[in-house]
Amino acid sequence: MRGDLWLAVGDETGDWDNHEQKQGFLGVALVMAKVNDWNIALYKTIKEKMNQPLMNLPKKARKSQYHHVMEALQYWQRTSNSPSGEFLLENRYSNNLQQELFTNLRWLATHPRLITIGAYGKAEVVWSKLNLAKDPAQALGHAYALLSASVMPFLGEKDTLLVAPGLRSIEKNHIANIRANISSSNNNNNNNQRIDDNARGMIANLLDESQKMLKNYKAPFSKKIDSGVFDKLLKQYFPNKLLDKQTLNGIADMGAALMTLSKNTKGSIHLVDPNNTWKNVKFFKFEDLLA
Repeated sequence: MRGDLWLAVGDETGDWDNHEQKQGFLGVALVMAKVNDWNIALYKTIKEKMNQPLMNLPKKARKSQYHHVMEALQYWQRTSNSPSGEFLLENRYSNNLQQELFTNLRWLATHPRLITIGAYGKAEVVWSKLNLAKDPAQALGHAYALLSASVMPFLGEKDTLLVAPGLRSIEKNHIANIRANISSSNNNNNNNQRIDDNARGMIANLLDESQKMLKNYKAPFSKKIDSGVFDKLLKQYFPNKLLDKQTLNGIADMGAALMTLSKNTKGSIHLVDPNNTWKNVKFFKFEDLLA
């Protein structure tokens, strides 16, 4: 009997390339569900209950730099006298952009089928515990591995967890992209090749580190973790499923934003859940997963 396929889409938060920053907030988040449940979530409810993030931004805000939830909220703060403090996702707010973003976040935070998990902490923990090779891609892979391995005991005996970490949202002239381009085997300037090279180290370390962690479990595992860019996983495991990569990336971004806004104590916006409505949301400190 075959087990279930689980798909986890990921995104990062914070500046993972700045080794000099010791107090900054860093994290990775995964939004996961069975592949069949992803189909239900995306095609039976998403059109009714969720707008794509940033779809209704004012025209003057629709610029290339406004791609993510956090950037849109920063735009809202700059244009709304820098509001700060505690916020509840279920409240109604007068600002249309804020309300749209909070509605989207609440859709994810209270979703009965989508599970949102994350790992976060100060940059100094990442640089000392996860980045021994001084390579941000390897540090990210290790962080995703911690999350992935932590959920495996809760899956079915023959289940497979497919992890699609988000490709890093960086400009062409960013040092990480330059490094990836230089290391390209054919040294061409194709953007897809740069993306592939940039992702390879992260995914390789994710797989290596997660397998090491699974070996520490006493019970034998027939279940497994696989990882890759979304297009590769789609072609290999579920080619007949109509899962939209852009939508999944947007949801992963919301998962990372939900963690940042609820766990980053230095942030000006702090989301709280006094009524315990975020049933399928769990965020861990890196120290707890490394213990």
